[in-house]
Amino acid sequence: AIVSHLHSFDEPADRPYLETAVLEALIVETRSRGYGVRAIGDEPIANTSATKTSSIAVPIRSGDAVLGCISIIWLANAFEFADGVTQFLDPMQRAAAEIAATLPVPPTDAPAAAIP
Repeated sequence: AIVSHLHSFDEPADRPYLETAVLEALIVETRSRGYGVRAIGDEPIANTSATKTSSIAVPIRSGDAVLGCISIIWLANAFEFADGVTQFLDPMQRAAAEIAATLPVPPTDAPAAAIP
């Protein structure tokens, strides 16, 4: 549903990421890493506002469901990407775990939207 929604905007900067093979590879990499990233040099479209920022995002989980995320975006010229990960990842993961601890565990067959 989220990908379909993104397709509906038809943003030129999003198109390369929404190609099936690219999207599937990004999902595999993100799951393997445990958090999402966007760093300078990741952008196939030059001169967008995204080329001036970097970001990381950690999932908020309830059981196996991902209900949301915590993300942080910073100006790429403020500090190196690796320094941002070092500084922010652990506190973000702790915050996500604290939030998740307050959430009910959804039934395994329930969509995330069904969680009260």
